Amino acid sequence: MRLLILLPLLLPATLIRAQSSIYIPTYDTPFIEGQTTSQEWSDHDSAMIFSTGNQKLIQIRFQRNDSSLFFIFMGNLTHQSNPNFPEIFIDLNYSRTQNWQIDDHWFHISATDCHFQGAHSDYSNCKREQSDWWGRRNWAMSAPDPDTVEIEIPFTKIGLDLSQNDTIGIAFAVTNTINRHDFWPPTATIDDPSTWGKAYFQENIQTGMAVHESSYSIKLRPNPAEDFISWNDPDQLGQSFQILDIRGSLWQSGVLEGAQHRLSVAELHAGSYVLAVTQKDGAVHRQRFIRR
Repeated sequence: MRLLILLPLLLPATLIRAQSSIYIPTYDTPFIEGQTTSQEWSDHDSAMIFSTGNQKLIQIRFQRNDSSLFFIFMGNLTHQSNPNFPEIFIDLNYSRTQNWQIDDHWFHISATDCHFQGAHSDYSNCKREQSDWWGRRNWAMSAPDPDTVEIEIPFTKIGLDLSQNDTIGIAFAVTNTINRHDFWPPTATIDDPSTWGKAYFQENIQTGMAVHESSYSIKLRPNPAEDFISWNDPDQLGQSFQILDIRGSLWQSGVLEGAQHRLSVAELHAGSYVLAVTQKDGAVHRQRFIRR
């Protein structure tokens, strides 16, 4: 991860405190094949895991339709000797017990796809291709390791009924299956569901990552940019920012103060980026820009 130097109108760059709640919105159904297109996941909210295996950030994005949950783990999964296999933990009833219960689910993707209910790390039901949920692409000896994994979990697989469940417990992890689990939220532990985060399905439930209607807008100038980007925030609603590339890698983050903001982008490589600004009420706004 690279942190760039900010110009004087901003405080020194610091990493944004991790959120422990996510909003899972409704979007068009992605094609689960372990690759991304420019439209499939580009505008989605995300969570980040810092992998202690390769000292890099991994981004997770999420969405749903009327019958399935969809997740994508993006970037920095590959590592020759210390891989980052994705895992998802779901506490269906958001019971937040300190021990695993029958409503807790574990999903794992590596050379095979694994699921177990009521316990974690039970590999007795692993298959290369599951019939009732899907994770692609898998690790294989004869092919390069995947750097992107997409996952579809039908509601029926975990018993999710949105008329009854507007909140579930959730955690994401990457693991080498031997001696390392790195989590979102960072305080999560594998044995204690009460330490996991939570996911909402209704827009009117405020979370740290939900996008709410607001008068706030980002009008970047110049765009395309070479040396800097700037925008005005006359009501001083913005609290923090991130700059991510199209693979979801974090290049810059920091705290916002005042009504005028100016960021140096001179050290970014040429290409497309997203500026994500988090308001003080938790709403997130995004604007694409191009670094020439």
